[in-house]
Amino acid sequence: MKNNLKELRTKKNLTLNQLAKMTGLNQATIWRIENGIIIPKIDTAQKIAKVLEVNVENLFNLSVAERR
Repeated sequence: MKNNLKELRTKKNLTLNQLAKMTGLNQATIWRIENGIIIPKIDTAQKIAKVLEVNVENLFNLSVAERR
């Protein structure tokens, strides 16, 4: 699943480590999500989206058609 995580994180001038601390997630987990290796559970995606001040749809480029 394509995502905007790295782009959004760098726009906020956050390192992987900083985002990990702010979300309570492991740095390796965030890296794997950024690189499309894993797809996060909804609660994980919500934690990340909250810190980055975006909604989950924007985080993962979800359009209305893709959500169906």
